[in-house]
Amino acid sequence: KQATTVDPTIPAEATRFYNPNALDFGVRQDITHNLTLVAKMRLTDDLSGGLTVKYATGRPITPIVGAVPVANQNYYLPIEGRVGSERLPSFRQVDGQLSYLLPFGANHQIIFYLAINNLLNRANVLDYDYSIDYSQRQPRTTTFSRFIYFGATVTLNP
Repeated sequence: KQATTVDPTIPAEATRFYNPNALDFGVRQDITHNLTLVAKMRLTDDLSGGLTVKYATGRPITPIVGAVPVANQNYYLPIEGRVGSERLPSFRQVDGQLSYLLPFGANHQIIFYLAINNLLNRANVLDYDYSIDYSQRQPRTTTFSRFIYFGATVTLNP
């Protein structure tokens, strides 16, 4: 037996089907895969490093397939394609970090760290922008490029 539930705030295509004897099936608007891998390694007694890899399938979008010019006006009305019939490109990002532990005094320590977000400097696609007549589509990408930061944490124990 299959039960159907519909949330009134989402389109009918986003209906979830539930079968207690089977797996829960995702909606068509799902990001179907979302994966984060974290690897940490002690390189020496005082030096550690790590990598974080993030991946997610692109979210579904409704493409603009054409446009109709509005009479006596300088704009067009878009014609949308099938709801959720395309997906944005997948999201991918690699981050890296290093930390160095420096003990001092009786029980004190300083941890120096260096991290790089978006190590590969990849611009992920957020959405698409269209020309005024909707005949051309350009990807709108993240403005977040490679970012390097560093610092130190001091621990003073009595």
